[in-house]
Amino acid sequence: MLNHGNYTFTQAAGNATAFSITPATLTYTANAATRLYGAVDPALSGGVSGFVLSDNLGNATTGAASFTTTAVAASNVGSYALDGSGLTANNG
Repeated sequence: MLNHGNYTFTQAAGNATAFSITPATLTYTANAATRLYGAVDPALSGGVSGFVLSDNLGNATTGAASFTTTAVAASNVGSYALDGSGLTANNG
């Protein structure tokens, strides 16, 4: 069937921003650690996961991962959070 010019196509104004790419989430995961009451905290460690494609810690972040806790030698017996920090995700 022939098109006699009765129609033309135009893009809707909102099409320019209709598709978004959102960042992948990187997650700090601490390695479990223990110590006796009154002792100093051991070296804390962990890793980072959630990289996609060929990205890794070396090419997708800057800084150095570190893990800390609020527990000190005089802290009561119990469980304490280990928090990861120190990295910044590279743009792009």
